[in-house]
Amino acid sequence: MKIAVIGAGNVGLTMSVKLGLAGHEIHLISRNRRKMANLRNAEIDLGGIFDDRFVLKNVYDDPEQFFTQEYDFLAICTKTPSLKDVLAKIKKYAPKPMPILSCQNGIGVEEEIASVFGPQYSYRMVINFGGNVLETYVVKTQFFHPPNYVSCLDESGFPLAEEIAHELTKSGLTTEFIPNIKGQVYKKAILNCALSGVCALTRMSMDRAMADEDLVEIVKLLLLEGMQVAHLEGAPLGDDYLQKGMHYLMNAGSHKPSMLIDIETGKRTEIDYLNHQLLKLGRIHHIHLPFTNSITALVRGLEQTSRCCEVVE
Repeated sequence: MKIAVIGAGNVGLTMSVKLGLAGHEIHLISRNRRKMANLRNAEIDLGGIFDDRFVLKNVYDDPEQFFTQEYDFLAICTKTPSLKDVLAKIKKYAPKPMPILSCQNGIGVEEEIASVFGPQYSYRMVINFGGNVLETYVVKTQFFHPPNYVSCLDESGFPLAEEIAHELTKSGLTTEFIPNIKGQVYKKAILNCALSGVCALTRMSMDRAMADEDLVEIVKLLLLEGMQVAHLEGAPLGDDYLQKGMHYLMNAGSHKPSMLIDIETGKRTEIDYLNHQLLKLGRIHHIHLPFTNSITALVRGLEQTSRCCEVVE
C-alpha cells in the first residue's frame, strides 16, 4: 500500500517505521522543515518496548508536493489542534478525495473529517501505544496495551478498515477492526480527560498525581462525569469501566502526559477535543459537569499565559 503519514511525532514515526518494515511505501510530511531535512534518508531508531530501524526515503515539507499524489489512505498523526489546518491542505491540494485515517486523541475527530469530505472517507483509529521522540532519529515507545482499534463512519469503508487493521497487526501493532468504534473512543478519551488536565495544572507526572489522595478524588469525579456523557451519547463503556479506569490510571507510570508537555513547551493542548468536548455534549444533554468545566477553563487559561502556537509535528 502507498500510505501518507502526516506528522513526525511519536505516533507518526512509529507508524512509518512499522508499516515501512512491513513492506509498504511510506510518504511522511511535517511542516518542520529542519526536522524533515534531518529525517530524509535517515535511519529511524524505534526503541523502548520495540527494537526496530527503518530508513525514511519519501520525506516532505511541501504540502503541495505531498498532497497532490494519490495514496491508498492518509494517516493524520498530528496533535488534534492542527486538524482543521491539515484538512484544509488536503482539500486544497489533493487531486480527489482519499480515505483519511485519524490517529489522534479526542472526541468528534472523525465527525470533523466527515463534515469536510463525507463519512465514506472518514476513518478513525484508537491508539493504545505511546512514547516520546527523544531526538530527531530516536523514538522511545514506553507502552503498548493492545489492541488498537480501527473503523470507518460509513459501512462502505469497512473493507479498507479491515485491511488497515490487518496490515498494522502484521507490522507488530496489533489492531482490531470494529464496526462501531464509539465506545473505544470514549474509553480512551475519558481517561485522558480525567488525568491529563490535572497533570498539566499541577506540573506532575502521572504517578505523582495519582499518589495524592486529594487529586485522586478529583480524577475519579472527572471519570464519573465523562461516564455520564458517554452513557447519554450511547457509547458503551462496560459495567466495570470505573474500576478498570481507576486501576489503569493508578498504574499509569512516571511519564508526563502530552498535555503537560504541551504546556511546558508552549504548544496548544488538546483540551478542546477532550474536556471541552465533554462539556459541550453535557450542555446539549442539559447536565452539569462542574469538574470538567473547571479543568477546561483552567487549562485554557494556562494556555493563554504560555507561548502557545499550533504546530504540526
